[in-house]
Amino acid sequence: MPRYLFERTFPEGLAHPARAEVEGVTWVHSYVNEERTKIVCVYDAPSPAAVRKAAAADLPVDAITEIRV
Repeated sequence: MPRYLFERTFPEGLAHPARAEVEGVTWVHSYVNEERTKIVCVYDAPSPAAVRKAAAADLPVDAITEIRV
C-alpha cells in the first residue's frame, strides 16, 4: 500500500486532533513543531484522495506527497 506524507500549517496553532476514520486509511505517526503551527502526518492509504477524505474537511492541507519507506 502506498504511504503519504501529509503537511498542514496552522497559523493560529493546532486546535484539532488528527483522525483517520476512512476505510483503508491508517495513521502511522505525526510530528508537530514546537509552536504547534505545523503538523506533518504519515498515513498508509490507497490514494491521496483517501488521505484527504480521512482528514477533517475544514482543516488546511499544504501538500500530500507519496513517500517510500
